[in-house]
Amino acid sequence: MNITLISVDNDVAHHGLRSISSLLKSHGHRVRMIFLTTSNEITDGNILSSAVYSERVIEQVKELTKDSDIVGVTSMALTAERAKQLFNVLKGKILLWGGAYPTMNPDKCIESVDYVFRGESELAVLEFVQRIEKNQDVSDIKNLWLRKNGVVIKNELRPLNNDLDALPIPDYNLDDEHILVEGKLVKMKEDYFFEKYKENLVLVYTQRGCPYTCSFCSNHTFNELYSGKFRIVRKKSIPYVIKELLEIKKNLPSMNKIWFTDDCLVMRTREDLALFNELYKKHINLPFRCYGIAKHIVEDKLGLLVDAGLKEILIGVQSGSRRTLEYYNRPIFREDILKAAQVVNKFRDRLMPRYELIYSNPYEERNDLLQTIDLAMSLPEPFRLDSYNLVFFPGIALYNKAKEDGVIKQEEDAGYTADYFNVNYHVKKATNIYLNNLIFWISGTHKGWKSGKIPKFLVKLLLKDSAIKFFEKYRNFPLFLTYLYTLPEHIKLRIYNSLSMDSKIKLKNFISAA
Repeated sequence: MNITLISVDNDVAHHGLRSISSLLKSHGHRVRMIFLTTSNEITDGNILSSAVYSERVIEQVKELTKDSDIVGVTSMALTAERAKQLFNVLKGKILLWGGAYPTMNPDKCIESVDYVFRGESELAVLEFVQRIEKNQDVSDIKNLWLRKNGVVIKNELRPLNNDLDALPIPDYNLDDEHILVEGKLVKMKEDYFFEKYKENLVLVYTQRGCPYTCSFCSNHTFNELYSGKFRIVRKKSIPYVIKELLEIKKNLPSMNKIWFTDDCLVMRTREDLALFNELYKKHINLPFRCYGIAKHIVEDKLGLLVDAGLKEILIGVQSGSRRTLEYYNRPIFREDILKAAQVVNKFRDRLMPRYELIYSNPYEERNDLLQTIDLAMSLPEPFRLDSYNLVFFPGIALYNKAKEDGVIKQEEDAGYTADYFNVNYHVKKATNIYLNNLIFWISGTHKGWKSGKIPKFLVKLLLKDSAIKFFEKYRNFPLFLTYLYTLPEHIKLRIYNSLSMDSKIKLKNFISAA
């Protein structure tokens, strides 16, 4: 069959879409992927955008999919309206909706489309396509919600796939891909694939699932869906991972860095990491970054990764407050973070840690934020502090609680339709506005005299009771200072987004060569 798979998100490194495409192709189906990114359009100075498409873009999608029997769309909450826009104009085709947002909100999605897939759905989509091809009934396919004769059928989930090696390597054949560039759908090129990143970076996962159920994360809902039924964390074998990386290198020969997006690469066994160290250095030999969960970071395992080429490790701290962490259902506390930081610091000449915080949380009190700042200032240097705004995504535990508590009075309060990185938007929705702005000010590199964006000595002055009282009283002042700080970057981004794609690529190559 002719199948088109469309991503309406702002990135082209889409593991789920590429995995489904590869599986369908391995069974003889013709698959095209379309990436309707908006990173090359004016987005009001934001990194992410929920803006819908112009009529010109929609007409091109209709033309490119005119011979398709089936069109599948994947989206997040931020881009759900784009998916609905496509469904409205592609009526008459067999339309599927999958991804994180439909998995958590199938009741909302089934109002816009006849077929909604939940959870990991490579095998479910394959079964669906095979039955459609044979004109067979699809109403009992697991993972599928469907509308039939005006009735919504809600099928249960199939077991999670424990043998990830049985799946074909994700599809990176650029010849079968299109991307939105300057309002036109064009054939994917390697330069377009990498345009978003400073390096020629590829995101790869070696395992699926997370053992934790943090209330702010979609993994909480995912784990609840599969709770007690199936093994949540599953891993590709190391030889399979190397084979996949070699396939990516063949299709993307300019790749010069890899980001392993597993929730915790260090969670693998020592035997796995020793084999990875050996094969990766022999066959791939590129710098990489990965995530690490503090409780799983031990010196010998981390050493194997550093020796293989690990240059950055991203460690979720989220908060220095035990009260907040319990609210997040995240049992990784101050002592765990400091212990892991001491291990990471042993490799400080070769490895840069990036500690991640969540701020702009309307539930947090003054003392919670002070504890977070104190923990950040206690970490051994050098390190980078990355702070992210709390967003209440529909369908996750934290969103449901905020709705019950009246924190979310209307959908705009949840923040999921705004750019996650737009500090100027999100700090306004928080209490303790000054301390949330201070967390933003200390975000960045901590080394020598510098604590993020400000001198180290200034942090102590800004934490005095008199300073806190002053800035909380005149709360527009810290908001104004943050706005002033972000203004140059905002202007640069608007200028960058106004450039042609060719100009962006030339600029990136010039900066890389400099």
